[in-house]
Amino acid sequence: MNIYIGDGSKIKNRIRNQHCAGNVEGSSLRKRIALSMGFQLVKEQRENGTWRTRIGFPNPNDGEDRITNYVRTGKWKFIICHRGISAKDFQFYAIQHIFPIPLLNINQGVWDVNMLNSYQILLNQLEDCIALNYNQTTIIPNESGVYLFINQNELI
Repeated sequence: MNIYIGDGSKIKNRIRNQHCAGNVEGSSLRKRIALSMGFQLVKEQRENGTWRTRIGFPNPNDGEDRITNYVRTGKWKFIICHRGISAKDFQFYAIQHIFPIPLLNINQGVWDVNMLNSYQILLNQLEDCIALNYNQTTIIPNESGVYLFINQNELI
């Protein structure tokens, strides 16, 4: 099983446009999946001097298509973080306290220990909410929140 916990100010866009349809440069989840699939990531310099990260295939889109297919077979859970709750802070709490540990997350971060009770309640709600497939993610609000990606399939 592969698990990833992320946050975003507009979680619907983050899930649908960057994780389910984007590229490894714009999505930490896609980058972690690419590495787990054994893909080499290469950095290329653009004409303007900035760097781009791509999959090291003759046609990088072949690798991106494989990642898209994998991500779209997963399930998504989410929770909206209302006033007084920092999505990034709660994300780091969730990464450290969900079981099993999210194998695809590498940034563990620190979180505000004063929020322990609130974050435990939110984590329970996140774990207990209904998992949505890709087609159902259209109902996710475009608000600040934390999401949980779960995929039972092997990375191939």
